[in-house]
Parts: sequence; C-alpha cells; structure tokens
Amino acid sequence: MITELQDKLTYMTTLSERVLLALESAKMDQSDLSRRVGVSSVAVNNWCTGATKSIKGENLLKAASALGVRPDWLAYGTGQMLATRNEKSKNTENELNLAPDLISFSQVPVVGHAQLGDNGNWAELEYPVGSGEGFVEWPTKDSNSYALRCMGNSMTPRIKQGEFVVVEPNTSYMNGDEVMVKSIDGRVMVKQFLYERDGTYCFVSINEDHPPIYINIENIEKIHFVAGIARRGQWRPAR
Repeated sequence: MITELQDKLTYMTTLSERVLLALESAKMDQSDLSRRVGVSSVAVNNWCTGATKSIKGENLLKAASALGVRPDWLAYGTGQMLATRNEKSKNTENELNLAPDLISFSQVPVVGHAQLGDNGNWAELEYPVGSGEGFVEWPTKDSNSYALRCMGNSMTPRIKQGEFVVVEPNTSYMNGDEVMVKSIDGRVMVKQFLYERDGTYCFVSINEDHPPIYINIENIEKIHFVAGIARRGQWRPAR
C-alpha cells in the first residue's frame, strides 16, 4: 500500500490528481468532502476534474484537515502528503465546540489595535503584557496571552470590525494555523501559516483575493499562535 502510494505521488502535478488521491487514501467520496468543507458538490467536482486549478484560504485548510493531508502538499504538491498524528489531533480539537461550563475563562489583556495599513499589512500599537485597554474573557492557559482589537474590514467575514484576536505566544503553531506575524520593520499581520522551506515562510490570507506572502526568516521578529477570535461582547473595561 505504501509503495503504491509513493508511486502515485511521483506523478502528482495537478490539483485534481492530488484531490483524487487524497480522497482514495481517506476512503471518502466527493459528497463527504463537500459536507466536511462546507462547499457545494459542484465546487468539489471542479477540484476533481481540473476545472478549478487551485484551492486557497479557508477552503484549502478545511479540505486538507478533512482529507488528513498537509495544506502545502494539497495546494502545491510539495512536502509530505499525509498529516502527522499530532497535526490531525490538533485539527480535530480546533473543530470541536466545547461546552462553556466545561471551560475555565481567563482575563486576557488587550495590548493594542490591529488595523489595515496603507501597505496592506496590519499595524500594531503595543503595550506591556498585563496592561492596556481592558481585557477579553478567553479560555487559555498561556499566562502571556494577549489580545489585539481589529479595526477595518479586510479580514471579514472571518474577523469583523471591533473584534479581537487572542494570541498565545507560548503555544506552538503548525501548518494551517492562524498566526500573528511581526516583521523586523514593524509590520504586523494576522495570516495563516502554510509552510516554511529553506528559511522562507509562506503565509496566506483568509480572503482569497490576497496572494500568498513570502517572508525570509531573517526579516521576521516573531510569529505567535492565534488561539481564536473574541467577539465584542467578551470585552471588559480595565478595573
């Protein structure tokens, strides 16, 4: 089975070939994938027939999670095909809706604003962790977690005006995770981490109209895991 899979991978050059192989490997059909990703059966059929040449944004990440493959392989045919057990486990955990009464909420300080700058990136106004503009209630065990208030509409519908991204600097991130990226020249972005290769990081936007961004590791100050999005109703003023 492994040898057959390796032989097939050798000739994977198109999206349709990779989707069909992943469906076979996951023992799924097109209707299963359509339901898991939340897209129409026509969209999945277009992926399988080659009518659609690429998958981007959230559809890419959801399809990769459903199929048990790595997003970079599904999108470009690069790297390993199958996701590791840890990656599959994390994807499953992220999809669960935990009951509120089973979660211990913490007060996460809002340390600044994130807004769309003239250059299409996020600009951040920082305060020391533990101070700032009030806090949001969020289930986190990271004592250094912080939140950024989002201004503008470039990330809608995923992130709406006035909502917050909760960042956990002590939580590791992996392919497909949303992250806060800060470059050494001060640019701050909320993106999805796709892959790292030869010291270059590739990030994609939720909005498919924005192309992938490639940043060399020498130009990155920090990358922090984004744990989630806090709604405006979860904000509380500083005491």
